[in-house]
Amino acid sequence: MFTPLHRELGVEPTPTLGYELLEQAVERGVLEQEDLDWKAALSDHEGWLDEFAKDVAAMANGAGGLIVYGVSEVKRTSAAKDLIDVGEVDQARERALRQAAYSAVRPAITHLSIERLASLDGTTRALVVRVPSSLDAPHLVFRNQVFGAPMRVGRHTEWMQEWQIERAYRARFRGQEERTARLNAMWTDEAEALRLRQQVQDAQIWLLVAATPVDPTPISVGQATAEQASSILRGGWLLAERAVSGRNGNFMHNFDVRPGGRRWTVVNGDDDTFAAVGHDGSVTYAEIVGRRGDFDEGSLLAVVREELERAVAKAVGIVATASRELHLQGPHRVRASLVWWPDSAIVFAREDNMLGSSRLRLVQPLMPVFRLLPETTEVDGTATEEELRSHMREITVALASQGGLDKVRFLSPRPDGGR
Repeated sequence: MFTPLHRELGVEPTPTLGYELLEQAVERGVLEQEDLDWKAALSDHEGWLDEFAKDVAAMANGAGGLIVYGVSEVKRTSAAKDLIDVGEVDQARERALRQAAYSAVRPAITHLSIERLASLDGTTRALVVRVPSSLDAPHLVFRNQVFGAPMRVGRHTEWMQEWQIERAYRARFRGQEERTARLNAMWTDEAEALRLRQQVQDAQIWLLVAATPVDPTPISVGQATAEQASSILRGGWLLAERAVSGRNGNFMHNFDVRPGGRRWTVVNGDDDTFAAVGHDGSVTYAEIVGRRGDFDEGSLLAVVREELERAVAKAVGIVATASRELHLQGPHRVRASLVWWPDSAIVFAREDNMLGSSRLRLVQPLMPVFRLLPETTEVDGTATEEELRSHMREITVALASQGGLDKVRFLSPRPDGGR
């Protein structure tokens, strides 16, 4: 992790933020910057959450940054002065902060990282809010009966002029187009590579997922290691197993990654899965989820719902784990769809395990699919496992519903809410 605090202190990246960095900042009198804001304390007074929303929007309208609660400043210079205990920050307070960034800012800011820090003796606590840079800028907040766009100018927060808002909107639309084009190009290239790899095999249906980080890891930071890539793949599969079965399971899969095209790749021994982790944080995952089978209606290419669920769970698990282990600052844009060869219709089926038998039953009435519409969404590595499970469910239903299935088997909401 490399933050504005690391930069101002001149220290190397660290796996996590530590309270000792705040102690060093006070000792050296580190000045506020456009992407570093000192706050002495949290507050409960009326209107404070609106002020918090404004500060978050101002950071997001720039390059992102840190808002640090628990450090007072010298008013004249904005230099870090003293460490202040902000008290215990419980889940209710954290939810209130996230809700403010979500409901009081337009477009909503949903990818905050909120970290609690404490001194070694536990007597002094701080709260650090990491605001990612945003391609959805300008973010607006309500003030004086109208919407305005705050921004950081040096150590202060100002309001954008009309021409600055116009420029920000142009940058947003251009950035969205570039992001979509990059994701679509990656997915199309992977589909063609997949087609070439399986030319000599029998007809099969693949789930193909491509994911690109909104804020990629820059080349200057260095590349992901083979050990990191293997750990990401293993962690993603374990996360998927918990989502599908509710437990880690007896996981024995071995990921022997190999280099290729600024990424690490792995193909399992049976060639029914392919995965890649890019040095910039991008992820590719493909798995066979259907094949030609004999049914009463004849020989058909059929997608199996349960196999689709498991594959989607693995893909989302790998994306989320990559975000966490590579310390990415924002979400991934994810494109998921099915690809198959030869060019013919596919149908959907589900597993039927009643009365001790195991067979596939086709969705009735048959809804042949000649071309499946892709599902594009965002996956945030800071989300809880139940939130990620919801993403898995939404992607699965979006794909399976095109073939007549509107329910999942393994990824249904849990009665306990995921606790």
